[in-house]
This record gives sequence, C-alpha cells and structure tokens, in this order.
Amino acid sequence: MSWSRSGTLLIDGWEDELRRSLYGTAAARVDEPTIVMGLHDVTGNRGNASKVRICMSATLLEAADIVMAEMGIEDARCFLAAVTDNPNVMKAFRKMLETKYCWLITLACWVHQLNTLIGEICRYAAAKAAFGKANYVVTFFNGSHYWGGQLKIAALAEEITRGLKKDCASRWYALILLLCSTKDVKDGLVVLLMKAIDSLSAINLDVVRIIQDSENTSWPMVKQGIHIAQPFVDAIAQCEGRAVTLADCMLNLLGAARQLLLLKDEQENDAAFKKHAYDVVDKRFRQMATPIHCLALFLNPLCRRFAVSCKCRCTLVVEAAGFRLRDLKTTALGIAKSKWNWSKLECQLLAKDIDEYAGCREPFSGGQKDAREWWKVLPVAPELHTLKPFALAILSIVPHAAEIERRFSSCNGIQSPKRNSLAVSTFSKLAKIRSRL
Repeated sequence: MSWSRSGTLLIDGWEDELRRSLYGTAAARVDEPTIVMGLHDVTGNRGNASKVRICMSATLLEAADIVMAEMGIEDARCFLAAVTDNPNVMKAFRKMLETKYCWLITLACWVHQLNTLIGEICRYAAAKAAFGKANYVVTFFNGSHYWGGQLKIAALAEEITRGLKKDCASRWYALILLLCSTKDVKDGLVVLLMKAIDSLSAINLDVVRIIQDSENTSWPMVKQGIHIAQPFVDAIAQCEGRAVTLADCMLNLLGAARQLLLLKDEQENDAAFKKHAYDVVDKRFRQMATPIHCLALFLNPLCRRFAVSCKCRCTLVVEAAGFRLRDLKTTALGIAKSKWNWSKLECQLLAKDIDEYAGCREPFSGGQKDAREWWKVLPVAPELHTLKPFALAILSIVPHAAEIERRFSSCNGIQSPKRNSLAVSTFSKLAKIRSRL
C-alpha cells in the first residue's frame, strides 16, 4: 500500500439553469484547497428505471476515468477514497467504482445526508403545512415592491436588519433559514396589518390570515420547527470546512442529537412532532454512522474511550452497531487486509496497536484536539506501529462533496439562456480557473 494515496475523489451532480444534468469532479485533501478536475453533461442518461441507473452509473464511471486521464492520473492511484451525493444512481456508481478500484473507500457525502435528515423532519404533516404558510408569506412580501419595502422599514424599527430568506427545494436547511427570518420579522408583520392602506394595494387576505393565526397553530409550529432543526443546520455549517474529518462529522451529529434530546417542552408544542424528529434522527443515525465513521471517531485520541462506550451513542438510538472495540478492530483489519493488501505481519501489528491505543497505553497515551496533527507528531516508527499510518489515512478522507457545489455555483450566474450559455467544456475550464483565483 502506497501512502501517497491520500486524496479524496469528490463527485456531485445538479441541474443547471439550462435544465441539464451536470456532474462535477474534484480532488481534495483535508485542510488543503480543492482542485476542480472537470464537468460532464449526462442529461441523456437521466431516468428512474434500473437499466437507466446502470447505464448512467457506467457513464459516470467513464466520465470519472476521462477526467482523471485529462489530469494525468492513471488508475486513480493517488486517491484513497471517493465521496459522492447519495441518490440511487450514485449508490450504484460507488459500487462500480469500488469494484474497479478495489482499494478505494467509497462514502456518501455527509452534508447531503444531514440535509436529507432535516428534510425528513420537516415532512411531518402539521409542520409541513405551517412551513408552507410561512413560505407563502415570504413569497408575497419578496414579490411586492411596496409591501416588501414597508416590511423592511418596520423591521428596522425593531432593529432587525436581516431580510426574508428564500426557500430552495433541494436544500432543506434553507427552509429553516426562511423560518428564522419569518419569526424575526413577526412583530413587523403585525404592525403592517394595522397600517392604513391609503388607496395602495392591500395585503393578500390569505397572508393576513396566516399572520393573524387565529387558531394559534402556525407560529408555535414555526418556532418548534426552528428549535428542532436548528442544531442540524448548524451541524451542516460545521461540517463544510476543509479541515473537517470523518471524526468531526460524527461529533457534530452526536452534538446536534444531544441538543434535540435536551430541548425543553413548551405548553404550545406538538409532542408528536418531537417524537417524529426523534424517530428520524434515530433512523438516519443508523444509516450515517457507518463502521468507517465509527472507526474515525475512535481514532480521535480524545474520543477513543468515548467511541467504545455507551455514552458515545446518540441517546435517541437504542443500539448502534459498530461501536464495540471488537467491531472497530474488525473494520480496521478488513480495510487493511482486503482493500490495501497489507501483509499478515502488518495486520498483526495493527491489531496489537489498536488494543494498546484503546487502553491509552504507551506509546499511544495522551491526545489533543487536532487528531491529525497528534498522529503526525506521534514519536513512533510507522513500520513498527502500523496504526499511525492507518489512522492518518482514515483521518485524511474528506467527508463531504460540498466544495464542488461552491466552486461551480460561483460561476453559475453566466450559465443561463439569457446570457452567453457557455458549453459544458468551456464552463469546466472556467471553473478550473476560478478555483485557482
């Protein structure tokens, strides 16, 4: 196993202003700038049938090979892992990629999964209705030049400078930002209802009913929805950094679940909504906390005992496989032997090191917040203590593909029918240049 394989292949897809299905590819390392590798149009392969998914997965695999060849990369030899978004097509693609390049560790993007978790929480029927009303109010005031200006004046009187945030169908965390902005200007909305119209356009009656909320159901649900989902929105922000590791992602999810658990009930809250959120977090935690994520948490020196104790589990989860020391050792040895072709002696040294490390015995005693730095400066020979290079490899995996969206979205303003409508190849070159500025 060559430890020059420390990069992560990132692949993410989206639909642009021209309604084309685009997939961007990038190379990344933890705490280093991301390198844009290319962009491919796979519009002709979109669909839901199983044959179409296989065809599109093969197309994506071919596109990834082409992009790597253009960058002078042969056989993905510099990559240790691959991270993609998580629709069914990409699940099939990850299996094909792992079959072709057996040493690759393939994972679903952590940020996309958190976004899905928030979306599932927001699908609770009563909450969905209340959030839809809030979105209706935002759409009205953002679409009305006069009433939007009046609301801004009323909000400034309350020393509120933030405007009403727009929703985005694919980004559920944007809905929570919309709810927060609506809640902040609630007093301003009430003031506007009492203002004389003076022959100007009246506020839509449906908007008036929503703001007045005579049944006192919508505003309490908006408030409760913010309290429940906000920790996971914050977790997304915390997980999007370049220096974030798989262990950090696990800690952020556990922290968000802990905040949800400690959330105090109020008289006007919907208890069923909170239970629904518990069930969603419980289900998603089981899916997101893969054995590799659990292993990464264990390899953070400040979390080694936390990772193999019951306390590390999301309290909402009854049982989570992969948190016992035996499970962690099995996962580590499986990666070392099956994927990286380590020798029998190297695997034996790894198993011994894991036991010593779990017991906080020399030379693995101590620790610091920056797990990667702690492993780098650990005064042991990698040939004798194979846990060191193993830990550095696992903690070097970039856990999310958010960087791709940021890179290409910064160029998306020029990619519209009303402007110059650049070809995909030109758009790809532009993104490469933009990523270097």
